[in-house]
Amino acid sequence: MSVCIIELNDSEIRAARNAKIILRSPGYAVVRKDRLYTGNDALRMAYLNPRETYNRYWDKLNQDTLQTPASNYRHHADLAYAHLMAIYQQCGKPEEVLFAVPGGYSREKLALLLGIAKACPFRAVGLVDSAVAAAAATVDRGQYQHLDIHLHHAIVTHLDADERITRTKVEIIDDTGLNRIYTTVSALIADLFIEQSRFDPLHHAVTEQSLYDQLPQCLQTMGHSNEVLFEIHYKNVTHQARLYRETLLNRLQPVYEKILQRLSPERTLLLGDRVSGLPGLSERFPDTEILTAETIFKGCSEHQTHIRSSGPALNFITTLPATGNPSISAAAPGEEGKAEAAATDPRRRQRAGGASGEAAAAPVSAAGAPGPYPGRCAVQRHYRQGRDHPEPHAGQRASTAGAGGDRSGETVGVPTDAA
Repeated sequence: MSVCIIELNDSEIRAARNAKIILRSPGYAVVRKDRLYTGNDALRMAYLNPRETYNRYWDKLNQDTLQTPASNYRHHADLAYAHLMAIYQQCGKPEEVLFAVPGGYSREKLALLLGIAKACPFRAVGLVDSAVAAAAATVDRGQYQHLDIHLHHAIVTHLDADERITRTKVEIIDDTGLNRIYTTVSALIADLFIEQSRFDPLHHAVTEQSLYDQLPQCLQTMGHSNEVLFEIHYKNVTHQARLYRETLLNRLQPVYEKILQRLSPERTLLLGDRVSGLPGLSERFPDTEILTAETIFKGCSEHQTHIRSSGPALNFITTLPATGNPSISAAAPGEEGKAEAAATDPRRRQRAGGASGEAAAAPVSAAGAPGPYPGRCAVQRHYRQGRDHPEPHAGQRASTAGAGGDRSGETVGVPTDAA
């Protein structure tokens, strides 16, 4: 059976086999009456149960006590373990898992992830930076920047490509994630409901949930439409509000500006598919190459031999061989190709990835890892007793600069007593 590749992005964790996505699971957990729900099950009840909802456990992957501990789930690592076990079950119980992880994950988070994985029935066989994997499937020589969005922040990764794809810089842009965008848009739409229908959808939990359920489709529609009509049914009455694209873009402008200020005009922008679904953002940059949801998995599959490590310590891969069949070329300022790119709607220029390049030497290792994950025994027992799936809305964290520089081949270990 082929290895299962899991991309850890809490806006939507994805799992794939042979570069084909088989599971999508947002990073939400709800604990109700000692029963745990994660992913889509949790998201569908998140605003019905705000005090029992958690959505920061992948972002804050640590063993700090939760602000409101629930049942046997004491800290973020407990929830991450339960969510990962649910994904394992839903993917058909794979024997091996390769992780594509955000560039903003620290060495401590990576080590804890491996400790959690070691408590699971599968074997973790690789760790790779998601942006590096995506670029290794698609790009030609040049300088690039990869932009992706998570629940609570966006991440910009600088990549240099020649014979190899090498990560050179990572920046975390806090308070720009999908959670902030959804909160901003929901407040706007609530104002429109009050103005147009004299109805506040945020006043009742059931109507607030209905509003949030419609937001993903709203943003997607606004990518190619000038307006969208919202409908919410409550107590046998249908309430309506009409949202115009210009109004939406004006409200999102402060969030977009925080992202745009961190992008370099000297680098070709590789836009993750989660970002490309945000209306008006990709249009601000003419030299934008939009990647598909499968691109990261293509890169992982094609370069699997370079990513795999013999555990329990794994190399965190931040450099890979370049593809031998690139589908994206870096734009050079002033060239005719740049003008042609500007005349093309970037939303139509999706890239899937290419074939792998020639073999490269093994990355350099750097030893060191924190202690074992101590909570897994209680969580393991709790999960096996019938709990299903694994967030409350936490305050925004202070802005942090990302980990600069290349961490190629850094070895992340798990102590033997974490078994």
